[in-house]
Amino acid sequence: MNYPFVKFIHVFFAAAIFAGYVLRLVWMISDNPRPPQGWIRAIPWVADSILLATGIWMLFKIAHLPGVEVWMIGKILLVIVFGCLTVVTLYFIKSQPLRVLTWIGALVIYLQMVVISIIKDPTGIFALTRWIW
Repeated sequence: MNYPFVKFIHVFFAAAIFAGYVLRLVWMISDNPRPPQGWIRAIPWVADSILLATGIWMLFKIAHLPGVEVWMIGKILLVIVFGCLTVVTLYFIKSQPLRVLTWIGALVIYLQMVVISIIKDPTGIFALTRWIW
C-alpha cells in the first residue's frame, strides 16, 4: 500500500468518526428513548480500529523524518485523553448537563488533534494565533 492511499483512508475514517460522535451527541441531547441498534453500536469500534491501524502504519512510515516525533507525541497524548474522556462521558457520567459539557470538551480535543495533524505543530490551535498576530 502506498502512503497517500492509507492517509486518505485515515482522514476519511477520522471525518466519519467525528460525524458519528456529533450524531451521538444529538441523540443524547434529544433523550432518544430507544437505544441504537446493534450494528450502529458496532460501527464506531470498527471505524476506530481502522483509524488506529492506519495511524500506526503511517507513523512507522514517517517516523524517520526529522521533526515528526514532536507533533506526533502531542497527537498521541491527545488521542489517549480523547479516549478516556469519551469512556467517562458514555459510561460513568449520568447528569445530562455534565455529559454535554464533557462531550463538547472531547470535540474540542478532537479538533485540536486535527489541527495538529494538518499544521504539524504540537501546539495545534494555539499555533494559529501566531499567524493572526
